Amino acid sequence: MKALKNNISTLKFLVAILLSIFYAKSFSQTETYRTNNGLLKVSTNLNKQSLVVSSRKLVIMLDYETGNFTMKQEISELITDNDSIQDMLTKLPQKFIIVKGKLDIDYVNTIQHAPIDFKVEGTILPANRQIIGSGNLVHMVEGSSAACLLSLSFTLERDDFLTRK
Repeated sequence: MKALKNNISTLKFLVAILLSIFYAKSFSQTETYRTNNGLLKVSTNLNKQSLVVSSRKLVIMLDYETGNFTMKQEISELITDNDSIQDMLTKLPQKFIIVKGKLDIDYVNTIQHAPIDFKVEGTILPANRQIIGSGNLVHMVEGSSAACLLSLSFTLERDDFLTRK
């Protein structure tokens, strides 16, 4: 287990968050929308082999008026086909990974628009480290229904997931 942690400590993770069909469900009087089933994929290499950790239960709240967002991932919902990594994830002391940040756009247009590329900045908790990345927003209209496909990517350090003992 210790050798596995040492191998991971030298790697960086790339996280791609795909907010699949981001339904416009308002849960307050503001323009804040939420999904409980965002797709999270963390990809890296471990011992020269590809490793993917994923979840389909990423909670994302996005304020369309400001571009502020919060993402919350329960660690127990992360899945990988690597037994050693899966075991390590189940033994982590923290329950959640949270990212709070802002899309580098003034507001999220809720009517049909061309795809938008932007920068993203935020803080990952419990590591309390600043992250910088990029994103893309695609607005889709089908009949009277509209949805947004939001993807974000940024590099994470090993310690963003693992707490040293």
